[in-house]
Amino acid sequence: MTYYHPGIYQFELPFLTASFVPDENDLVMIKYCDVEIHVGRNKSPLITVLISTKKEGMSPTNFIENVVDVILKGYLPQIVIDGINKADIRWIQREYYPEERFHEVQMKWNKNQNRFCYPNWVQLEDDWIMKEHKLVKY
Repeated sequence: MTYYHPGIYQFELPFLTASFVPDENDLVMIKYCDVEIHVGRNKSPLITVLISTKKEGMSPTNFIENVVDVILKGYLPQIVIDGINKADIRWIQREYYPEERFHEVQMKWNKNQNRFCYPNWVQLEDDWIMKEHKLVKY
């Protein structure tokens, strides 16, 4: 049996881009995305993770595997007590440009690398997360 702490978890998550070039102050820019995790809300699957581009921010699309890896290994073990069944997680990405849209991000689990890879985006047309998320409106 899986034990978990139900609720909606919101936070800002930093992610690195492909550019490691420092600016004039020697700072390497780190970008941020918004994350909202829905756990045990009488929805299927058990966990829905919404990763959202910040308004006027850089999209995490090209770095989605890294963002997912941080959430999967750094945040979900605190929320789900008895280990995480990867089939119980649904990954959603929200973009704002050129208009608000939602995609389910389907990925394959790579046992050798111990992480998700090969993302594929499937656009959502009518889904509960589109109406029930608590993130700031664009």
